[in-house]
Amino acid sequence: HTRQTFNAVTINNTDRQYIDRGKAPHFFISDQNDHSPFFQNDFVVIGIEENVPVGTLVYTFHARDEDGSFLNSKLQYSMHMKDFTENPFLIHPSYGSLITAVPLDREITQSIVLTVFAVDQAVNLTDRRQSSLTAKIVILDVNDNTPHFVSSPVSYIREDAEVGSFVHHIIAQDPDQGRNGQVTYHLLSNSKGLLVTIFALNRECQEYYNLTVVALDDGTPALSATQSLTVIVLDVNDEAPVFTKNHYHTSVSEDIDEGSTVLELLAMDADEGPNGKVTYSLVDGTFGMFAIDRVTGAIITTKPLDREIKSQYILKNPIIRLFIEASDNGNTPLTAVTLVVIQIQDVNNYTPQFTVPTYELSINENASLGEKLFTFSAIDYDRTHQNAYVEYSIIGGNGSNTFSVENCVLGPESPDKVVGNLVLRNSLDRERSSFHQLLILASDHGTPPLNATATVLITVLDANDNPPVFTSLEYHVHVKEDFPVGSPIISVSASDYDSGSNAAITYNIMSGNDNGHFRLEEKTGSLHLVRALDYEETMEFTLTVRASDGGVGVKNVAFAIVFISILDVNDYAPIFVFPSLDCGVTENLPPFSSVCTISALDFDTGPNGHLSYSIQSSCLPDHGHHGDPDMFFMDPLKGEICTKHTLDFEHQNKYCFIVQAKDKSDLTATIIVQVNVRGADEFDPVFSQDQYFFDFPEKNEAGQLVGKVTASDYDGGLDGAILYTLIKPSAFFSVNHSSGSVYLTRSFHRKRHSIKKTGKTLELLIKAHSPKLNSRSSTCTVLVNISNTPESFSMLPAQTVSVSIAVSTVTFLLLEQTMPLLFSA
Repeated sequence: HTRQTFNAVTINNTDRQYIDRGKAPHFFISDQNDHSPFFQNDFVVIGIEENVPVGTLVYTFHARDEDGSFLNSKLQYSMHMKDFTENPFLIHPSYGSLITAVPLDREITQSIVLTVFAVDQAVNLTDRRQSSLTAKIVILDVNDNTPHFVSSPVSYIREDAEVGSFVHHIIAQDPDQGRNGQVTYHLLSNSKGLLVTIFALNRECQEYYNLTVVALDDGTPALSATQSLTVIVLDVNDEAPVFTKNHYHTSVSEDIDEGSTVLELLAMDADEGPNGKVTYSLVDGTFGMFAIDRVTGAIITTKPLDREIKSQYILKNPIIRLFIEASDNGNTPLTAVTLVVIQIQDVNNYTPQFTVPTYELSINENASLGEKLFTFSAIDYDRTHQNAYVEYSIIGGNGSNTFSVENCVLGPESPDKVVGNLVLRNSLDRERSSFHQLLILASDHGTPPLNATATVLITVLDANDNPPVFTSLEYHVHVKEDFPVGSPIISVSASDYDSGSNAAITYNIMSGNDNGHFRLEEKTGSLHLVRALDYEETMEFTLTVRASDGGVGVKNVAFAIVFISILDVNDYAPIFVFPSLDCGVTENLPPFSSVCTISALDFDTGPNGHLSYSIQSSCLPDHGHHGDPDMFFMDPLKGEICTKHTLDFEHQNKYCFIVQAKDKSDLTATIIVQVNVRGADEFDPVFSQDQYFFDFPEKNEAGQLVGKVTASDYDGGLDGAILYTLIKPSAFFSVNHSSGSVYLTRSFHRKRHSIKKTGKTLELLIKAHSPKLNSRSSTCTVLVNISNTPESFSMLPAQTVSVSIAVSTVTFLLLEQTMPLLFSA
């Protein structure tokens, strides 16, 4: 009994035994661990501030146990938490006191749930009892966190933003709870962190603003944080470019090099970035002569300045006016325009130019003295009189003073235009000099003077007083008869000392080309073959060719002979008279036996007509006789075919191969050769039985089948064909020669022919042999037993049919209409 450990007990002595009255009996009751510990509540919630130091008492757990024994009611406390690698609390095992083991942080962990166990200390571990409760530790917030800014410390706003425009949203966060985490902002228009403009901005006056923002929480005591906020004013394209000058003036010589800088402009733009980046362009008035660097503003020449030719802007004092535009790179560009005046200074920069660099003319050698041969001129693009005035002279090639130049002004309307006339001063002699090359000079009057030269090529024309001359009076050439048609054979050539058309020579064939085998090119003298040659038809040609000059009226001519010899070639291939040849040979002949001889024709003569023979390949691929050529060899000169091995008719009775005939030039012909092997009678026929026994009924009729004998022969062909014959003629029986069937030729009876009832055996001898005379043969015995059975055997109708074969006439007995034919065509 656990509630009272000691009690008085009244004892009744029913068995009347002796009891000492002076001593009262005492009884001790032993406690049993029959009560479990228990907590007053199954679940408790405990609050603790997050800033308490380590070791602070959080809560004391108390459980009770109603067992009476000390150990059975002594309790020990423990706890368990999930998801914690490090226990934030410790519990006293005897007193149940819960204390902090690590610093607490509500911003990391807001609450902790743990299970507390109370276990009694019964002696036997298996008898121990326990109970538990769940405790939720709520960590209370303390204002221990300073607000921190999460918004960017830099903000941007366009300079053209209106007053009151939103600039920046300032955001600060405080991880504390409640009022401790509520943040307000200092020095701003409101506590929500919205920054707005209060006056107009101008980036050109101030590019950015530095502000200090204070974020303050509502805790006790309050905590704060500051942030330096930079507000950058973004540029707007509100400033146009401005040139450093209102207009520009410069002068330049017209011989300035291409790509030279004439003037460099500068425009400023107070904006920044693309809005302040200035590019330059030409508006008009460039005449294709100038360009401007878009970045630097440098005006450069794009080609040499040409004061004399560009008349559209040339005056006595030529001036070029260019309009230059400066533009920024804003989305809507702003521009400025300025005027650039360029004065071009003239120089003598143009050399006179002849109309052509070379003049060519032809003069008859009998031209008159003082005759003006031709007029020439040069152009000078300079404008001033001295720079453009040109005079002419001969400076080379006139050693004999045969020619001179006269300078002439065109007329009063062109006082600066002078032309030159080439005049003949001395007589010409073509035989002494048929060609003259003069060098003439054109020079202006500029300072320094500029000049140019031209070449005059003068050809002296001659009279047609010289005939053509062949390089040889005879030409010899050898040509093969298979020379390709259309190919050149030889070229004839003639020359003429005349010049011009008088020396132009044409060629033609005068004789020897009756069959039109040749063509002579009129201009080149090249002789071509136009018809095939045939040595057997014509072995030589003799051609007479003529050369004619190109004189007007009477032409001068010359003649030459061309001898053409035709060379024979191997132009005939071998031929066989027939496309195929059949040869026969008997089997079992020894190797190297002659089979047959092949001969081909070749119409060429000499070595070209000599032929060689060879076996090429089999011509029976469908029969699988790919080794047919291996059974024979051939004499390459005589064309004789011989056996390599002994032939066996029974193994193969036909060979086919291709024979080739080839001449010295590898021209070939082929023929199909078929070798038919003739069989020899090597084997005796063999009957299927040595003796045949047949029963025959007593009642019989003529034409009745008695029985059939069968023999075979290992020979092939006709030697293997079997014929059957009775060795001794019989009055009652006959044998079919081809089938071996034995027939009754006439009826008979036992009584009529004295045959006993007990039966009588008749004996026949039948020979098997081939259709050939004196062929091998064998015999068999046929025993016919006359039976007294009254029924007769079934009769087979007999019909005789004759067919023809190459060796003899064979008579067949057709036993039945449906029986397959023994022979086929």
